[in-house]
Amino acid sequence: MQGLFKNTAGQFLRLAVFASVSILLTYIDYRDDTLRGFRSALGTAIVEPTKFIATLPYNIIQSARGISTSRETLQANLDNLGVRNQRLQTELLTLEGLKAENTRLRELLNSSEKTGTESTVAEIITIDLDPFKQLITLNKGSSDNVVAGQAIVDAYGVMGQIIHTTNNTATTLLVSDPAHSLPVQVQRNGFRTLANGTGHADELNLMHIPSNADIKVGDIIITSGLGGIFPKNYPVGTVKDIQSEVGRPFLKVIAASTAQLNRSREVLILKSVNKDNEKQTNGTNQENQKP
Repeated sequence: MQGLFKNTAGQFLRLAVFASVSILLTYIDYRDDTLRGFRSALGTAIVEPTKFIATLPYNIIQSARGISTSRETLQANLDNLGVRNQRLQTELLTLEGLKAENTRLRELLNSSEKTGTESTVAEIITIDLDPFKQLITLNKGSSDNVVAGQAIVDAYGVMGQIIHTTNNTATTLLVSDPAHSLPVQVQRNGFRTLANGTGHADELNLMHIPSNADIKVGDIIITSGLGGIFPKNYPVGTVKDIQSEVGRPFLKVIAASTAQLNRSREVLILKSVNKDNEKQTNGTNQENQKP
């Protein structure tokens, strides 16, 4: 049986030659830099590619880990930005709500100055807009010196009148209720009449207007101040429709309510009428008492 390697003279000679050449090259490289270029070229051609191939799997694994980590980081950052954006959107909505409320309160403040009466701000807490009974409930009551009979207005016009109070709430009958009647006049010429509710939040019926009365579509209807409940010259509505029928002595006149009966959230409770209204009411009462 032959061995795996054969010991021949030729092989020994080649080994000796290669060993001698290696020793010689090592010595030459040690003594001077003659072989530097050759060594550099050999390293570039063989060593660096070999090193690159050897480290390639490690580099691929590290790159994959880096990509995975970056993706997880980006996803986490994206989730955090989403949560932050949602929180900012909520804060923005809150700020918009506060801004709208501030605007409404400013309008109410201007309205309070215009009426010239002592008033208090109240918030609507419940609404009952049944066609046969239109009521709202306010968050102020007898503990706030609110009593039945006081007038309710918003920043745009007359809303109604308090008909019942508890310690902390007040029930208000809106001007749109069919049972509510309000002394008014035409701003343009002072023509007096009554505005009755129709059961619709945006309509009032002007009562007992003769067919030859000077009234037009677009006329502004304001409070007359008679009765001493509502302040004088406060907006009530705008005439939007006039109908006449042959043989009937009165016109059918419909006015659009100025107050935002189905939109207002804050209102003014007028605790007393101004002095001009009181004087006018007293004068009217004296005239009625004359024989």
